[in-house]
Parts: sequence; structure tokens; C-alpha cells
Amino acid sequence: MIYSKNNFAVYYGCSKEANPPILQNILLAKDGSTVATNGHILLKVSPCTNFNYGLTTNIVGREAPADNELLDMAKAEKIMKAIPKKAIPRLCVANLIEVADGSKEGKHKELVTTDLDTITKIDVPKPESEFPEYEKYFEFGDEPVSRIGLRLEVLRSLVSFANAVTHDGENLVIEFTFVNNAPEHVIKFKMPEIKNEQVADGLIMPCKIHD
Repeated sequence: MIYSKNNFAVYYGCSKEANPPILQNILLAKDGSTVATNGHILLKVSPCTNFNYGLTTNIVGREAPADNELLDMAKAEKIMKAIPKKAIPRLCVANLIEVADGSKEGKHKELVTTDLDTITKIDVPKPESEFPEYEKYFEFGDEPVSRIGLRLEVLRSLVSFANAVTHDGENLVIEFTFVNNAPEHVIKFKMPEIKNEQVADGLIMPCKIHD
């Protein structure tokens, strides 16, 4: 199984809290996708299929059989940073391989990436618990009630504004209201608890989505 930098970027969705510890891991799913959640947001990246990875596999070892694996977020960040940014396309990935050892099972799994000068290896221990069942939340049908598009710069502006007007931006709760008859699907937002006992609110104007 191969993974790109994108696959490991889901670690941004991991929980920073120690309890439950399972949420400090990303899921390397059997189908090649990766998933992370902190209970408030879930991030998922599809399998990496755009690379001919024969060269990398031949360099570092034998590809591991597909299965669900867990990788803690610190290791996910480390392997993501180790994957070459600019190299032969076949090298811009990490491989999940199986390595023989002297353990009871006789083998263990590693994530490996290389730029042909150095090899980075990250141990992937056997999971001791199961990742939360997230698939059911994707199974509520394909017919959307509403579809909107938000540019990243809009979200950045909102976060910057929230940090400027609150004492603790990370714990601020922003209320979003979707009104059916709003022109151009405008979204209302409100920050009920900001500095000086004031209230901040506003509107988000979505961008068009092109099918």
C-alpha cells in the first residue's frame, strides 16, 4: 500500500486530548484511504493511485498485505515531512511494508520513504483497539439539501477575526445559521461571547459550485 503526503495530512484532525487515546491516531484503512477525527471534525483522504510505485517498493522491501492500521499523529507528521516534495514522482510516496524480525509473530510493519540518499522508516505497531465506526455517517444518501462552496481565504478571515475579538479563540463556538429563503444561500454566523461583553455576527457569501 502506498500513501502520499496528502494521506498523512489528516493528522490535523486528530485529538489533542489524551482521552480517548484512540483519537490521537490516524486510520490507515484497508482500502488505502486515511482518516482522522477529534470528535468534532473528521478528515478523510482517498487512496493514492497516481504513482507507479514499483521503484520505491523494490528499494525498501516487501509490500504489506492490506489491513486496517493505526498510526499516532506524531508519527504521521514525521512521515509526511519525510516524503520528498520534489523528486521522481515515484519517490513522493511512503510504502507500508512488512519486515521480518525476531518477534513471536516473526514480522512487523513499517512505513518507509526514500529520496535515494536517505531512507526514513516509521514503525507501525499492531493495533490494540479499533478506530471509531465513521462509515455510517457517510451513508445518509447522495441527495443534498443544499450545496455551498467556501473559499479557503473566507475561512482564514473568519478564524483571524475570531482570534482578534475573543480571549480564547480555540474554544470559541461560532453559531452558523442556514436559512432556506436567504438570497444566494447566504450563511449567517454569530459569536455570542467576545471581549467587552459584545456580540459579533456577520454573513458568509458562498461561491458558485461548478458541476
